[in-house]
Amino acid sequence: MKLYHYTKFDTFIYDILPKMQLKFFPFSSSNDPIEFSRLFQIDLSEFSWHYREEIIEAYQRKMNKYMFICFSKSKNNKPGFKLPTMWAHYGENHNGVCLEIDASKLDFGKYSKKSLIKKSVRYRIPNPESKIILGSQKNGESDMEFIERSISEHVKEWELINNFTKVIDWRTENEYRIVYERENSEDHYLNINDALIKVFVGIRASRNWSESVRLKILEHQISETNMKLGREIQLEFLENEGSSINSCELKLRRTIRDKNSESSRKMELKIRGEDLSQF
Repeated sequence: MKLYHYTKFDTFIYDILPKMQLKFFPFSSSNDPIEFSRLFQIDLSEFSWHYREEIIEAYQRKMNKYMFICFSKSKNNKPGFKLPTMWAHYGENHNGVCLEIDASKLDFGKYSKKSLIKKSVRYRIPNPESKIILGSQKNGESDMEFIERSISEHVKEWELINNFTKVIDWRTENEYRIVYERENSEDHYLNINDALIKVFVGIRASRNWSESVRLKILEHQISETNMKLGREIQLEFLENEGSSINSCELKLRRTIRDKNSESSRKMELKIRGEDLSQF
């Protein structure tokens, strides 16, 4: 299965590409603030009203243990890198990049299966039955211990709904998530060393690609990465035709054993009738 990850241009060049890894983010960083709190409904009682703020804080702490990385999938014959709203929201308004990932080659070695969930997002109206019901307090259990236990049980019970449900307005994202339940506050990353196969450059960045210093840096760093990996990551520019996003015919293919990669690029450009004077 191919997955597509949209990101900013500089984030890819300076954060992702050097170490070939994607960062997990807490759910509180979601672009939809309602998603983080939409299922938070407290069963009204004198106790829950008295400890309302403590319950909210306990819920937020527990939910922030879940870290996630978002991708898009292809759907109905529409490739996952041709989603205009995704380019606008996450691809730096068509100035960023979209990474094509081979999901079968992702490295999950450092994460236990119990703490990791991989699943497509469902788009629907949130289920009102998922409100927090505190239940019964155990003998010898303090009020705060009771709250923490109840919240932990609730979040675990509704884990899949909490982490893999979005309101239907977001359905055009065709989202797929990898969710990790962390045990500490350290940063966590997913290795894409073997999984990254292609990088699509957004329409606005692609229009002046031959003159852009940033894109020349990108070309150089991908070339260096190819040499380090011993394999090829393809770089493909996108162009706009009418109202749809179409893949540009131009592909910069670099093979680490080919010392004439620059000549190969010129030949490919010449075939398309491009102006080679700037080279």
